Amino acid sequence: VLFVLAFFKVLPWTPLQILILNLLTDAFPALSLGVEPFDPKLMEKPPSDRERFLRDIYAFAVIGGIVAFIASVGIFTVAYELIGFSGIENRLVIMKGTIADYEPEVIRLGYAQLMAFVVTIVFELIFIFIARCDNDTPFIKSEPHKSKWLFRAIGASFVIVLLLVYVPPLQFVITSLPEK
Repeated sequence: VLFVLAFFKVLPWTPLQILILNLLTDAFPALSLGVEPFDPKLMEKPPSDRERFLRDIYAFAVIGGIVAFIASVGIFTVAYELIGFSGIENRLVIMKGTIADYEPEVIRLGYAQLMAFVVTIVFELIFIFIARCDNDTPFIKSEPHKSKWLFRAIGASFVIVLLLVYVPPLQFVITSLPEK
């Protein structure tokens, strides 16, 4: 947020988008992981090395953070700087009225924020599967397909995002376009 604010003097997400992002990427998946059956072999494993655990989790957080930053800020930058005045907005009807009702700068910002919002949610929902896997088990052997509740939670999050983006009465929740 600070990087985009420093370079573009605008926010990449609205405060309401940040709240929705946290709800969809943290609350639903966390609840689903809470009802997921435990691994009966977990208690048979010896405790992991504290130093290795801290190093691995730190590396995971740093690398994941960098990738998420590049994806979110990258798409915001592309939408805000490159797509902004390409003429595409003249063919769109968005949110609270037609695009023609707004200044080009407002359209550009709203479009870039929406794209950053959707990319960030998609990235984080996919990233959940990586975070769920322990370091000793390869991803496929961890059997992510057996997490029925996790798939339901992620599916529900995707459906909510699609509704927020495409259903006109719900679009006001994630738009940054001012009311006309």
